[in-house]
Amino acid sequence: PQRATLGEKPLVKLALALEMTGRQSEAIELLRSRHEGSTEIAGVLAGRLKRLWLTDPETYAGDGEEAEKLYRSAFQQAAQTGDHAQALYNGINTAFMTLALHRNEDDARALAAQVLRHCKLVPPEKDRDKDKMWRLATEGEAALYLGDTGSALDKYRAALDQDPDPREIDSMKKQALWAARLLDRKEAEAGLDKVFSEGR
Repeated sequence: PQRATLGEKPLVKLALALEMTGRQSEAIELLRSRHEGSTEIAGVLAGRLKRLWLTDPETYAGDGEEAEKLYRSAFQQAAQTGDHAQALYNGINTAFMTLALHRNEDDARALAAQVLRHCKLVPPEKDRDKDKMWRLATEGEAALYLGDTGSALDKYRAALDQDPDPREIDSMKKQALWAARLLDRKEAEAGLDKVFSEGR
């Protein structure tokens, strides 16, 4: 009932709860109503659209394209304002969508290099608990795009050491494996399978 007055964090929690209880369209509608001017809400909206697109890229082609635009806009805004935590999240997802939608490995690599610079600039107070976990996973995914499989596996191991919940593990694993397949890195894919199997 209070959705219109919720702050960013509670609104995001509500949207994720709606999604986890099978009310995905409500979650998307809620986020759409409040994403203007917020890199966090825009990124979470993009994430819901990305998940929808991944279930059926042909049927949900428009959602994939919208997700990429939202991620890219939020990444640019966060980078310009020096919000490194938001820049790394939206930036790595921009790299993923660039690769997944357009098969553009060069642009994905360039974005990954930018994202790693933001990872190094995250202030300590925004690099704890879940934030640290996602920063490590982001560094792992960026390393995949840059062809450094060893570093990617190490970073994902470190992320799994941060005690993610099953939903977070699933999200991390799916995107990592999808990226490895898009890059045609069978060794990386096998390594990721092992890391995530051992990390459970």
